[in-house]
Amino acid sequence: MKNLEQLREIADRTLGGLNATPELRYAIQMKALKQQRRKAQTLVFAKIAAPSLCALLLLSLILFPSGKLGTSNPPSITSLPLGQLQDKGAEDVALIGEVAVSNTRRSSESGIWASSSTGSFPLLGVNGRYYRMIVSPSSVSSSSVGQSIGKVQEYTTEPSLSDTGIISSNCVNAGDDVYAYNGLSGTFVCAKVNGELRLFQRVSFNGHATIAHESLSDTLQLSGHIVSLSISGIGSVSDSAVAEELFSKLVQNASYESSGSIQTSSVLTIHLKEGISAQMLVSDDRLAACGVWSCPEFISAFKSAVNQ
Repeated sequence: MKNLEQLREIADRTLGGLNATPELRYAIQMKALKQQRRKAQTLVFAKIAAPSLCALLLLSLILFPSGKLGTSNPPSITSLPLGQLQDKGAEDVALIGEVAVSNTRRSSESGIWASSSTGSFPLLGVNGRYYRMIVSPSSVSSSSVGQSIGKVQEYTTEPSLSDTGIISSNCVNAGDDVYAYNGLSGTFVCAKVNGELRLFQRVSFNGHATIAHESLSDTLQLSGHIVSLSISGIGSVSDSAVAEELFSKLVQNASYESSGSIQTSSVLTIHLKEGISAQMLVSDDRLAACGVWSCPEFISAFKSAVNQ
């Protein structure tokens, strides 16, 4: 190993001819300055881009919660208020409150109830009780109309946001009268829609169903008026006496479950001697109109009556 005294001599031989001229010093400084500028530009870009990237990531999580961007068949969301019937298909539908999320759009039926074209179905809210418009018959005679129960105080396209302590509607004009239906006021009300007197049946809406200790018979006051019963997919009972017995079994044995609705493609239609009908949705031993009710006794008795 060479002595340290020889270090200067070795350096001179190795770096021979290399002089620290002002030009060389300037080139070294410029190179260092360019590197510093590149680092500063990178830092500035990162500070600018970071919020945008975070916003883009948040937006993608909102629009594509499954995390699969760019899929060819995104889910569709269809409003399903009470009484909206969903045809059964190959794919399952998950009900969340009053909204159904499915991977394909399906046609829907509402039986005799008016369907919801945009937003909520045509309805009347009367001090916390809700009534859905019936499409058959398309109008009722003035002789069937009872006393006025009040005037519509608010016309709104968002009835779910209306005060439950007033009379409101998304289809009846503000200032128009709402009438009881003679002999069936607990089940039906009437009001003019586009100049025609229309019939409305008591139903659930937006988590509102029965009030206080109301029973099914309070919301379906039909005893003594029944001509026949029919359940789609099961059959019909046309003997009025048998139909009355079956209805009595229903209102006496039904057990209240919830203020929501059920997913089904089957309906119970209750035909009345007044020439009008009431309706309930049917799924297994559960029925829904104003609230969801369980009554296996009625379903079993109805099937037996159909098969006789």
